[in-house]
Amino acid sequence: MWFSDEEKLRIAFRRAQECAAKVELDRSPFFPRTAAEYVGLRADRLEAQIARLKAKVAEREQNLRAQTNTRWKVLIVVGASGQIEEKIIPVYYEGPEESTSTTGRSSLSPLAEPFTSAANAETTDSHPQEAETRRG
Repeated sequence: MWFSDEEKLRIAFRRAQECAAKVELDRSPFFPRTAAEYVGLRADRLEAQIARLKAKVAEREQNLRAQTNTRWKVLIVVGASGQIEEKIIPVYYEGPEESTSTTGRSSLSPLAEPFTSAANAETTDSHPQEAETRRG
C-alpha cells in the first residue's frame, strides 16, 4: 500500500501516542500533543543527528589528511607463513637537510665524532701492557 509522506508522519504520531499511553507518558507535558509538534520534534532530532554525522565526517577527513601528510614507506617482508607481504609503516626519520637544530646538526646525528687520533688509539688499545712498552 502506498502512503504519502504526510500520512506516514500521522501514522507514526498515532503509534507514538498509543505506545506513550501504555506507559502513561501521554500525560507528560513533554510529550507532543499534536502531529505538528511531533513533526517538529522529529525534525529537531534529525537535525541533531545530521550535525553529529557531519562532525564525525569532518573528524575522519582530518585524520585522513593527517595520515596522508605523514610519510609512509612500503616494506616487503617475509610473513610468518613464509609468504611475501607488503607492510606499510610510517617514516619518522628526517634527513639532515630537512631538519636541523640551532647547532646545524640533524636531530638524529651523533653527538661526538669517533676517535681518530693516534693518542686516542693508544689509550683505547685492548692490551694496556703493550701500549706502555711502546711509550717507554
